[in-house]
Amino acid sequence: MYQYFVFSGIFLFFEHIIHILGTWKFYKKLGIKSWKIFIPVYNIFILLKIYKRSIWWILLLFIPLTSIILI
Repeated sequence: MYQYFVFSGIFLFFEHIIHILGTWKFYKKLGIKSWKIFIPVYNIFILLKIYKRSIWWILLLFIPLTSIILI
């Protein structure tokens, strides 16, 4: 059980790093400060504001299959 949490944490960390590297220039072109990218859920909130989606989409992004469809 402990190993599951460790490997899940490592996976989410690398996933977050890939997200940061993939959207770095996108945020930079829009004039958003770079420190806002490093906050895990806040950067999704910023993306939703850019795409003019409502806030409750954050909750839908945490559901496994709907997150793939929404993104």
